[in-house]
Order: sequence, then structure tokens, then C-alpha cells
Amino acid sequence: MLCQKALALYLHWPYCTSKCRYCAFNSVVCANPDHETWRWAIMKELDCESLLLGNRRLSSIYFGGGTPSLIPANCVSNIIDSAVGYWPSPDGIEITLEANPTTADRDKLRKYLSAGVNRLSIGIQSFNDELLHFLGRKHTAAQANNAFYTAQKAGFKNISIDMIFAIPGQTGSMLLDDLEMAINLNPQHISAYQLSIEKGAKLYTDYAFGHFDMPKENNIIWQFDEICRKLTSAGYKHYEVSNFAKVGYESRHNLTYWQYQEYLGLGPGAHSRIARSNEIFAAERTSNIQQWLNDPIGGGRTSKLSKENVLSEILIMGLRTAQGAMMSTLMDKVGPQETVNFLESPKIKELIKLGMLKKSSESMLIPEQHLLKTDAIIREILK
Repeated sequence: MLCQKALALYLHWPYCTSKCRYCAFNSVVCANPDHETWRWAIMKELDCESLLLGNRRLSSIYFGGGTPSLIPANCVSNIIDSAVGYWPSPDGIEITLEANPTTADRDKLRKYLSAGVNRLSIGIQSFNDELLHFLGRKHTAAQANNAFYTAQKAGFKNISIDMIFAIPGQTGSMLLDDLEMAINLNPQHISAYQLSIEKGAKLYTDYAFGHFDMPKENNIIWQFDEICRKLTSAGYKHYEVSNFAKVGYESRHNLTYWQYQEYLGLGPGAHSRIARSNEIFAAERTSNIQQWLNDPIGGGRTSKLSKENVLSEILIMGLRTAQGAMMSTLMDKVGPQETVNFLESPKIKELIKLGMLKKSSESMLIPEQHLLKTDAIIREILK
């Protein structure tokens, strides 16, 4: 029997009870979202994609948003059952749902667990009430702690928490307190993201009007170094720029993106990367939520990626990880000669000489001491 290609499935829930100040995702505030219409639209997309993709082995499902912990558990169960029915996973599957501390009680979490969700990602961001207020989060530090322990009591044994650093007003002691509290919870996975100011977010406008200053570069570097030092000392593997995991608890779903494997995104604004007949196609659903609800398979766009596009994407994703961009992936997706030509370019040789890149027969990676400069290094490569 031929080995079925792995497929990761992302499902976008676009609704929130409030919008965080730093959020530029495709989401809207809605007090009473029509979850049944959303479920119908997702199921319609699943039906259609099952015919287009054919046999696949589902490796992961990820409910993202928005605030997916607003989705009724029976709705989550229906979708999981349908997805696994189309693309069986005999080796087991990772199913993640993002949760907000204010919208996940024990009864609901138990129902999610019964529905098949086996990994919870809790958006804590900080354990400091002052910083949470600045970010526009509606929970408190006490609620964040309670949400984590509630998830454990509900039966979850694979819990990830999201943290944010380089927040305006965040002192060194605030950061160290956040790290201590995160480590004391002992989650299986911790994501630590540097705050970014993106167009479309409330913070973008406030920053443009001079309402606050961003931290200085040397302060950001110090914070990142402390995060890496503290978390690795606590037994977490630093396997991607912003992600740390206990052994065996790396996010299988996110590794799909970083290792340039196939993924299918359903829901308004969701993205996909699918291989067909030795070509790679990028797809994007319409980001207009109402348009998507009315016609989930009629909007969006699909385009074939050139080898230059593919090379760029492999580097953008792979160089974020500790293992780097794999030579086998470059050879397979871009071509042997094109890969050799790229690796022998003066730009790559110069970055290797400067110590910004490290190359072996297996991969090309960014040394850990330069990981915070990943975006700048990639921009330099792709000039």
C-alpha cells in the first residue's frame, strides 16, 4: 500500500467577545455568533476538499481564531468526526483548540476533551494585570492561573500557554516574574512572542499618534536571552524562534508549516499549501466573513507557486526552527541544481562567513544566538 501524504487541517473561528489591542487577525467582536451557520460552512468546505484532495493521512487539526473556546462542544465534535472520516489517521492525531481564560469553564473543557481535542493552547500573554490591561486582554492574572488548573482538572495532559514579551512598560522584574509563574505552572509547551505592532491593530494607531514608546533594541535582546535561558534551564527545548516544549510535546501542527508540509485551511481568510502533480499551490479563502458564510467554496483564490516562491517560503519557515531549512526539502521542492546554485551564491557565503548562517549536508540554520534576528537575516537572503 502506498504511503498516504500527511495533511494538517486548520479551522478558523473568526469571533471574539472583545478585540485585543495588538490583534490584526481576521476576527470580529460578536456577542451571539451564529455557530450553526459557521459549522455548516466548514462542513461544506470539508465535503468539497475531500473530493479534491483524495486520500490523505490527517496528522493534526487546529481550531484557531478569534476565540475558538466560544464554539459549542457538539459543533467541534461534528467537525472532528467528519474530518477524520475523510482522512483517517491510524497513527493518532494531534487536535488543538485555542482557549481564552475567560471563556473556558471545566464543563466545557471536559466536553472538548470528549469530542477529541487533546491539546489546549491558552492565551495567557502575561501574569501582570497592568500589562494585560495595556494589551487589551479582558482576563486577570488570577483568571489565567485558574484557567490553566481548570484545564488540568478537566483532564488535559497537553497544555500550551502563549506569552508576550517586549511590551511597553514591561520592566525586567516583570518579565522575570512572568517567566517564573509560567515555569511554575509546568505546561508541556510555552510560546513566547515578541509584541509586534501590525497595521489594522488598535496599537498601531495608538503608536502612530505617539501614545507610547516601544522598548529599545538592547532591552528586547536582553528579554529574549532571559526567556531562552530560563526556559531551557527549566527543561524546555527551544525548537523554534518563539516556541519551547518539553521533550515530545513540540506542536505537530505548527511543525507542518515550518517543515513545509501540506496543510489545508478552512474558514474566512484561511490559507493552504497543497501539492498536486509535482506543483505546489497556495490557496486563500475570502476574508470577508459574511461572504464566506454565504458561499464558503465560491470565494478566495488559488495560485501555482514558482520555484522562487517555494524557495523563499521554505527559508522563511525553516530558518525559524532549531533544525533549520532541510536540504532534502529544498532538493525535493526546488530542484537539486537550483538548490546548489542558491547555496553557492555570494550572499549565502557572506552570511555564513559572518556567522549568521550555519550550513551542513543536512540543513542550513541560524545559530541560536542570532535567532532574534531571524526576520532580518531572511530579508537579507531574499533581497
